[in-house]
Amino acid sequence: MITFIQIEKLRYFDGARPSFKTQWQLYFIRRLFWISTNNNTVLRANIVETEAPSKPLIVSTFIVFVSFTIISAYLLISEMNGLITALTENLSHFEFEKFSLLGLGGFIGLSSFSIATGAYLIGKPLNDKGQAIALKIALAGIIIMIAGRIVGGYIVDYVLTSNGYQECQELIHMGPRHRLETWATDVTICEKLKSETE
Repeated sequence: MITFIQIEKLRYFDGARPSFKTQWQLYFIRRLFWISTNNNTVLRANIVETEAPSKPLIVSTFIVFVSFTIISAYLLISEMNGLITALTENLSHFEFEKFSLLGLGGFIGLSSFSIATGAYLIGKPLNDKGQAIALKIALAGIIIMIAGRIVGGYIVDYVLTSNGYQECQELIHMGPRHRLETWATDVTICEKLKSETE
């Protein structure tokens, strides 16, 4: 059974603000009213029991989180490996997917969800402290995704231009979720690659 908590109005007379932490297994809070009058708090919690999510749903959710975690790591590692290979072997041209820079933050955030879901799956859900840590890690992952894409993009551009590469502007492929760039050691290579694609 999963506990839902419904918040309504009730005068709380002892003047203390009661602590309230939502458990990991709670689906949602139906209504919440937080009213203060003369340093007193208005609060009432009605407990409603309902059925827990089915085991197949929990398993499928866990599989989705783990899959995206692996994909995030794979994209980042494979693109970084291609970048390092191009620099060490002095390749005349290569392609780089900037979207892969989201991989680090995605890996961190999704790993947090994977661990939390996995713990629930084996019947040992995280306690309040564990939930708070998991949430902070997930938020950190989101921040790293945003910062990593922006800052990482500038760093990659700087490293490549410092090593004599230039971006083939006419060969950039952009979309809502990707930016595939072609880098070459000379503008004539860019022109040759463009003619080959036409």
